[in-house]
Amino acid sequence: MRSLRHTSIRVFACGLVFAGCAGERPPRAASKSNAEAAAREPSSNLAASAASARGVTPGDAEAIAAPRSSERENTVPSADGMDSPPPSATEASVTDEPIYFPGARARPKGSAVEASLDDEIVARWNRGGLSAEPTNGAKGKPAHAAPRVKVDVTDVRGDASEADMQRAARLKSYWPFRICYEQGLRRTQKLHGTIKLRLTIGANGRPSGVQQLTAELSDPAVVSCVVKSAMGLGLPAPSRGAPQITLDISLWPGDEPVSVKSALHGKNGAPSEGKAMSEQLGTRLSEVRKCYAAGLGRHEGLWGRLALALRVTAGVVDEVSEVESHFPDAEVTECARRAFLHAAVPSTDREITIVYPLRLGRAPDGRDARH
Repeated sequence: MRSLRHTSIRVFACGLVFAGCAGERPPRAASKSNAEAAAREPSSNLAASAASARGVTPGDAEAIAAPRSSERENTVPSADGMDSPPPSATEASVTDEPIYFPGARARPKGSAVEASLDDEIVARWNRGGLSAEPTNGAKGKPAHAAPRVKVDVTDVRGDASEADMQRAARLKSYWPFRICYEQGLRRTQKLHGTIKLRLTIGANGRPSGVQQLTAELSDPAVVSCVVKSAMGLGLPAPSRGAPQITLDISLWPGDEPVSVKSALHGKNGAPSEGKAMSEQLGTRLSEVRKCYAAGLGRHEGLWGRLALALRVTAGVVDEVSEVESHFPDAEVTECARRAFLHAAVPSTDREITIVYPLRLGRAPDGRDARH
């Protein structure tokens, strides 16, 4: 809206003086020119320390599995209220994560919930986006990386409030049921369906019995896991009697597949030379910032994770390709790939392939939302 308002003022001024406005460039074109010019500047090698990722906690919905360093914001409001040009190559935010062998990315040591939340953050970053607005997924709706779990209380018998039971059932059952479902998704990525259960509520609010009514899901292990998990739910204690409630549980995949390979817990699976490799590869980040700055000239809200598989032979990177991620600007991906090709790293006694993940920019609103 600000750009439109300023453009309208300039057009009105042109009408008054009848001259001087025809050759003026719109602000967006000028921003792109500035970013492309910055991308052509010579870069300097930047030595960087090895990264360390921190885990997430279940209650912290805005936490992020932190990359190794922080950078300045990509845009800064100017004095006249208009957006400033895209960042130069030295200002574009590019951070790295610890390297690891393919399929051996570390997950938080804590519960399955913490690990699943971390996977969800990485999946969202792997998708990335071209603007500062949330990326749309299937059918134009906001992208939802994680598996979907919906729990409805459809029937209540006895002395119990349907609204209270509904609220508690959704709050208490989401993660236990999702963990069960993710196990099935690792076997069948398109697994989906519904399960209907009848719970008898004991005096303390814990189910004293769970009856499976129907299961339209092709994975019996998931159904069994859900039934078992339902026995541990803490629901409102009834004032009298033993009321019964019926749960309809709907399960369907998210926009990103659940990782089939089992990542390590707590520590990345990486070569013993991993720290030295990370420091050496970090000297190429200045080149990647140039690549990213040029991408911001094309899409000023561009962001995402770029996971690069590097094949190392005799201390030289002789092959680079993107894995895990789907960075939304192919030119940035190719430019970054070339930046690491033929890079020298500490030599190993064998040919190896490592994953070197980068995070370019920041997620919309600076958050790693979990739905």
